[in-house]
Amino acid sequence: TVNLGSSATSASISGGKWGISSTAAGGTTLNLSGTVTGGGGAAIKLSGGADTIVNKGEIDGYVTLSAANDTFTNDGTWNLYGANPNFGGGANALVNSGTINVQPASTGAQSVAMTGLTTLANSGTISLQQGAGGTAHSGDVLDLGSANYSGSGSATLVVDANLASTASGSSAAQSADRLNAGSVSGTTT
Repeated sequence: TVNLGSSATSASISGGKWGISSTAAGGTTLNLSGTVTGGGGAAIKLSGGADTIVNKGEIDGYVTLSAANDTFTNDGTWNLYGANPNFGGGANALVNSGTINVQPASTGAQSVAMTGLTTLANSGTISLQQGAGGTAHSGDVLDLGSANYSGSGSATLVVDANLASTASGSSAAQSADRLNAGSVSGTTT
């Protein structure tokens, strides 16, 4: 078990390759209330047994999890960039009541695939819009593969869209960001 910080700004950990890496045979539990950043966008790499991540702080980068049944609960902010997150084998759940920013600093359309994910239960915000350092554009894709997406409560999906018949800046004509999933249930605005 790793406990990082007591509030979202109280601690930080970063590494040249990974922010946090563990190969614990019995699995790893991360309780994060600070900031985790890895080199080149590689924030967390866990292998061994079933992993549990509870994020109430900020994760900057992608995650790679074990081949067991993993659970990632995001109550904070996950700035997802770098490579595609890999949830490994098993039944893997991502539970989001915080904010997931997908490729927030990109300057052109990006596609992110969440490999090995079984379920994404969203009652927070998933944003495909670009933040500071990015260039507004449409065409981004968050691909959940065969995973089930379930929206509830305050579930929000924020996208860029160009509904005009001509291109605008980096956005192709009549294009929008999108979320792909194996199945969808619930409500998302």
